[in-house]
Amino acid sequence: MIMMTQQKLDHVSLLNIDEVGEYLNMNKRTLYSYVQKGIIPHIRLGKGKKGPIRFDINHIEKWIDANTNNYVE
Repeated sequence: MIMMTQQKLDHVSLLNIDEVGEYLNMNKRTLYSYVQKGIIPHIRLGKGKKGPIRFDINHIEKWIDANTNNYVE
């Protein structure tokens, strides 16, 4: 299991699929589907659709904020 601490996240800008899956508590299949559909912000390294996928933690946090319902009891 990958342990992503806040201190580590402060120094890391790009996460791989396993790391972002742990951060969001989502499985890889769902993340790959979100990438394919353009739902989640991501970066594809290299050329074409076969390059490794990375996720900028700052973009992920903004995506979370934009997709969070402001539910207050």
